[in-house]
Amino acid sequence: MKRLFAAFAVALALAAVPSRAQGVSSEREVELVRTTFAVGNYREALRRGRDAMASRNYTDVQRIDLNKYVGMAAFFLGDIASATEHLFNLLEQNPDYVLDPFEFPPTAVQFFEDLRKKNADALNLVRQKIALRDEQARRETADRERARAATEEQR
Repeated sequence: MKRLFAAFAVALALAAVPSRAQGVSSEREVELVRTTFAVGNYREALRRGRDAMASRNYTDVQRIDLNKYVGMAAFFLGDIASATEHLFNLLEQNPDYVLDPFEFPPTAVQFFEDLRKKNADALNLVRQKIALRDEQARRETADRERARAATEEQR
């Protein structure tokens, strides 16, 4: 009964949402994908998530969420190729991401962890790139701070 009510609530929410042409916010779109997934409407979550990723720029956190829900929806629908693609995209953004075992069943968590193990070398390269990017950002921040301090000292 609760699941039926939740599905009905999501259907109402989706019907009340303005179209993309009217400008649904990125955060709202991610929340709709998350909610649609949560009530078990995996086909709609998959469709909506794919459409969202193709049509809009998202923050890294939002893109990770979209890839997680689209990947898991594909997994539950038996589309392993699509699940692998989206979950690997998630891992490329955050190679150390961990699925919540309270949100996903053990088979889904195991699939995700197996994907991580199979791609360990590629993910190590991603970690190195992230570390280099972070180090470069730290250097640039330190350089800006030194330049600011030098300018301040000259005054």
